Amino acid sequence: MLSMILVLRQLYGDAIAVLTSPVAAIRYARLEAEDLARDVVRDFRNVQALWRRMRVKAGSLTKKTITTVRGRIAAASDRAQSHAAGIISAVVARLARRLFVRVVDVVSLPHCVGLPDYETDGAAVADVYAAIPEDSNVIVRPGDVAIIPTGISVAVPFGFKLEVLPRWSLAVKLIGVANSPAAVDSDYRGEVKAIVENRSEACFMIARGDRVCQVDLVPVFRMIWNRVKQLSPADPSDGEFGSTGLRR
Repeated sequence: MLSMILVLRQLYGDAIAVLTSPVAAIRYARLEAEDLARDVVRDFRNVQALWRRMRVKAGSLTKKTITTVRGRIAAASDRAQSHAAGIISAVVARLARRLFVRVVDVVSLPHCVGLPDYETDGAAVADVYAAIPEDSNVIVRPGDVAIIPTGISVAVPFGFKLEVLPRWSLAVKLIGVANSPAAVDSDYRGEVKAIVENRSEACFMIARGDRVCQVDLVPVFRMIWNRVKQLSPADPSDGEFGSTGLRR
C-alpha cells in the first residue's frame, strides 16, 4: 500500500511539474489535473474499501483466503497505478499538442490549390502546392529558376518567420529552392512564392497541384549590436574561416 502511494506521488509530481511549467497552458492543465485527481481518488477509495473488508473478516479468514485477498489488493493497486499513469500520459500528450501548435492566419487566393498540409502527424514541415494555371505547366530548364506561386498569403506571428524549404524527394533530383531557406517576414502580406531552381541536367516540369516546396514556422530573435573593440577569446585556433577542417 505504501509503495503504491509513493509511486503515485512520484508520477503525480512529475505530471504537476509538466502541467504547470508553461504559463500559457495553466488554465487548460488545471481542468485536466482535476479530472486526474478525481480518477486517482476513486481508485484509492476502491483499494481502501477492499482493505477495510479484509480487516473486518481477518479474524475468521484462513491463511489461503488471506493470501487471495492480498492478491486482490495488489491487483487493485496495480490497476490504480496503471490508470493514473495512463491519465498522466494522456494529459501530457494533449498539452504537447496545444503547446507546439501555433495558429497562423492565411488567405486562400482565387488560384489557390489548397492550404499547406502535413502528410503525417509527426511531420515537421507542411507541403506547399504549385498554384499555376491548369493548362500552363512550367518547364524549368537545367540551370534555370522559376518563380512558382502558391496561392496563399499568410500573416506570420511577430517573433517568427515562415521558412520556405526544398522537398527531400526533389532535392535528391537536384531540384530545390534557390534561396533556401527563404524567409517570409511577419510584416509581409503578399503571396508566398517559391523560387524553384533546377541544378540537374534534365528539364523539370511543374504542373498545377504539384508539391514544390515545404514551409515551417521558426522563432526568431532581433539582434541588438554591441560595438566592442575586441571580441572575447574562443577556443584555441588560428581563427580563420573554415579553420576546423573537413575531417575529424
